[in-house]
Amino acid sequence: MDIKKRLANWLYQSKKDFREGIAIMEELKIDPKTIRFLQQKKTSKIHQTILDRKLSNYARVQKIFPAPFPVSAEKKAVQKGARPPGKFVSRDDLDVNPEVSDHLIQRPKIDKNPVVRYEDLPVNLRVLFDENGKMMAENKAFHAELKQLKDDETATDRRKILAEELISRQKATRENWDIIDAWWAKKQESDPLRMAAEEALSKDRRIKANLAYIRRYLGKEKVRDEVELRMKELDSWEVDYGGLTKNFDGVWR
Repeated sequence: MDIKKRLANWLYQSKKDFREGIAIMEELKIDPKTIRFLQQKKTSKIHQTILDRKLSNYARVQKIFPAPFPVSAEKKAVQKGARPPGKFVSRDDLDVNPEVSDHLIQRPKIDKNPVVRYEDLPVNLRVLFDENGKMMAENKAFHAELKQLKDDETATDRRKILAEELISRQKATRENWDIIDAWWAKKQESDPLRMAAEEALSKDRRIKANLAYIRRYLGKEKVRDEVELRMKELDSWEVDYGGLTKNFDGVWR
């Protein structure tokens, strides 16, 4: 089987064969030093991670997309709904239309902001958010190609072009995030539930600070005005601080 098809199939598998991945790297002559490192007798998760990264970067640059081996008649029957008795149907049992698999494009994975909810964004800002995801995916491809060209003395012009593309996309991505962040900050300022929650939190912190201050400085003449001011604030909130004053003799020293 063609080596590119082997790589496409390897990328498609949910459980990737480590030895098969190394064999593909060897045939494609990808980074011999890394291959020697991966061929150690004792391997760990870091070895699998490095192997995945090397082959994924190579595939991205060469535009090789995950695709399965041609399926057998039995698997085609499974695809049509006839499940073989006693056999568990895994993800690898399913086929992809060969007409589509040759042009299969992976959907970019976007690390969604844990504060900004994508579903709450207006349509125009969703466009910017999705645009950032696309540019991030493109930058990964540029980075991968730059790594492969780092020792190529004849690729100076290409490296310059890639660097300019990276800088351009990074700038555009930052500008998009700034627009989204500004909208989100303004929305949060006008959100009554958020404002109420922040007010309650601020009040709770103030109460704790007042109690701590009274406990520490009650009876000290130099800060009497501040202590009494804090007592009045607690009184306005109907907070009991009697436990702090029960042993106070009323004399400020």
